[in-house]
Amino acid sequence: MKLKKLIRDCFGFSKPEVNGVLVLIPLLVFFLVSPYLYRQFFGLEYNTRKEDKRLLDSLISKIDDGFLEPEKPASIPLELFNPNTYPVEKLSAIGIPQFLSLRIENYRTKGGSFRVKKDLLKIFDFPDSIYQQLEAYIQLPDALPRRAKSSTTSNALTNKSAVIPSNLNEVVQPIEKLEVFDLNKVDTVALKTIKGIGSSYAKRIVGYRRLLGGFHSIDQLNEVYGLDESLYEAIKTQFVVERNPRLKQVTINLATFNEILAHPYIDYEQTKEILNLKSSSGKFMKIDDLYRLKLMDTILIKKLAPYIVF
Repeated sequence: MKLKKLIRDCFGFSKPEVNGVLVLIPLLVFFLVSPYLYRQFFGLEYNTRKEDKRLLDSLISKIDDGFLEPEKPASIPLELFNPNTYPVEKLSAIGIPQFLSLRIENYRTKGGSFRVKKDLLKIFDFPDSIYQQLEAYIQLPDALPRRAKSSTTSNALTNKSAVIPSNLNEVVQPIEKLEVFDLNKVDTVALKTIKGIGSSYAKRIVGYRRLLGGFHSIDQLNEVYGLDESLYEAIKTQFVVERNPRLKQVTINLATFNEILAHPYIDYEQTKEILNLKSSSGKFMKIDDLYRLKLMDTILIKKLAPYIVF
């Protein structure tokens, strides 16, 4: 009672205010000391014994003295190998990751072959660093030899001093003329008559033509899965593409998500961006409007241009 009277006289509080102060003060004291009480009853104890400190000091000294040396990576034994015939397990043993070894095996199973060393880089995701390590051990030429031009017949016709053969019954065999095919019309049967193209490549070329909606350039043969640079160079002269070919085009302002995604030049994220941009900014009116897309660069837009209609 004396405490209440003292508070009332000192601060001029009413009786209810004095009662509130008497309740509030113990609560404030409790909250102030509660962290200390929590640490005392529920806190974690950290072991800081001197024995542990000495043990750690001894381990550090052993490391400094070279007692615990880090293991050195095992060197990979390299040997000469031909990627066309080398077994998958041995490919992994010489440093090629397992998933790449399986891709090489799958490529060979489907009729693919390596003609020069750099053909190994045609395997999707094959690292340059691994190729540099293996290049000296690959049993393949650095480049294919160039075909020597036949000069016998031309010299005989142009050189006035050429000697005419005495035996006129000998017939000079003409150089075989290679058949040329329209890349947008040739079928798998005709494709298989071309040297270097088997059933697998023939099906891939026709299948890729169907996905594209037709070829507008011979260079697009390079995009066929598994068809390496050396084979492309060997066969490209046997194909032509007619001027202004009839291509299957995508009406970009009307096409559905799946219709746009079906084109091999456009992936899932790019399809979403096309539809979102059309929805937010309006229809595409010309090919230059595609430059508003963040996921498409100039090279891709130029490749895609013949297949888009507005």
